Amino acid sequence: VGLIQSIACWAVFFGVMPRMYELFRADKHPSEYSVADSEADNAGMSSYYWTLVLGQVGAALATTTTRQSALLRWAPNWWLTACIVLELLLALLVLTWSPLQNIFKTRCLS
Repeated sequence: VGLIQSIACWAVFFGVMPRMYELFRADKHPSEYSVADSEADNAGMSSYYWTLVLGQVGAALATTTTRQSALLRWAPNWWLTACIVLELLLALLVLTWSPLQNIFKTRCLS
């Protein structure tokens, strides 16, 4: 599952986000980035992070059972439900709340 998550994260980072591959090919140090380059880099990191969070939630749901639907079975497990909800809420805060955006260098994805 970890390898699949890594492939998905890098595919979104380089394939979906504009300018990430261009920045990679330019081989510039982040201290040499323009303001637009920094914003593109932060958006790329945000897309990577959000893809990773969704992969973790998917992995948590996939490992709950092999005999029942994960959507029907995971809700009675209150610890798992709480952890998934908290993970998603924290991820959304990191992506949308400016104090956390500044710490983690993320941006709201549009």
